[in-house]
Amino acid sequence: MFSKNQRKKALEALKQHAQNLRRLPRGEQLSPWPQAEDLVYAINPVYLEISQGGTSPMRGWGALIFLLGLFLGLAIPFFQISVVIDDFHRGLYESGEQTYVWLFFNIVMALAVFAVSIIPLFWLYMSFFAVTDVVVRFDRKRGKVWMWTGGGPIEMRWADLQPAVMGLAASAHLPSRTYRGVYVEFDAAGQIRMTRNIPHLIQVGQISAAEPGVMPALEYVREFMERGPGVLPPPNRLLQHRPRWYAMVNFLGLADEWALIAAGKPAPLGKPWVRTIGFALFFPLLFPLQFTNWLALRVAPIPKWPKEIADMHAADLAEANRPKRKPVIRLNGELIDPDI
Repeated sequence: MFSKNQRKKALEALKQHAQNLRRLPRGEQLSPWPQAEDLVYAINPVYLEISQGGTSPMRGWGALIFLLGLFLGLAIPFFQISVVIDDFHRGLYESGEQTYVWLFFNIVMALAVFAVSIIPLFWLYMSFFAVTDVVVRFDRKRGKVWMWTGGGPIEMRWADLQPAVMGLAASAHLPSRTYRGVYVEFDAAGQIRMTRNIPHLIQVGQISAAEPGVMPALEYVREFMERGPGVLPPPNRLLQHRPRWYAMVNFLGLADEWALIAAGKPAPLGKPWVRTIGFALFFPLLFPLQFTNWLALRVAPIPKWPKEIADMHAADLAEANRPKRKPVIRLNGELIDPDI
């Protein structure tokens, strides 16, 4: 699937990531405020299923506008080619050589537009055809972690995972950095362990502009695995692979916050009037971008767990939700109520 050169580049990039990781103490509190906002798909006594940031509100932004620009950029040279050929047949050129020059020029223009579009075309693919999110399940009962991949899930042991923060520069010329909270498994040489060329590295939630911003999500996962869901605050909103209709106007989480307020729950920053007014003023510009985000998540495929994992956890949930029978206590042949 991958060439030798591609594997070499991937390994070099992975080593670079390992150098950018700051390891955190294992088994210790990472934040006094565990938080699950924009993190959790499902939480129950058996497992915690989390996002790795695939449902980001930036997914697909501008993709349809780019597609329109790409169509026009390719249409103009090909239209010009048809015009040159038509003019040649009508005898408007003095020589065939002049025709070939114009044809060559327009073909080069079309190829240049396509070449410049390779990276944005990849953005289109990742927006509409990649799975909505590469989800991860943390299993308390077995002390295991499953990370979904297209080639089958990767199984890891919770005891082998190391919490860390990954800091990456915005570019080689800009000092600003973004931060990702991760759980990672290292091999004996101190490098990130890999399976099928996929690193054992789990991003926990969304990226942050500040390192402390990723700690609450890391702590939420740690608390679940080590103490259980009973000690954790429930998420105000569970993530969904298919967004609701109001995601079309969910600029910077605007619609989500109004939905919380409508449900009688407090919004993190109060009523977002300023963002609402700003979105209304710039509606013609912002709506096409936000609509693309909604459309991308509506049509992208949803990851599905293999039957054996889905059935195993379904059986665990059925057992956990089964009503517990009271113990039968007899004294001298008489039934004794254990609640008395």
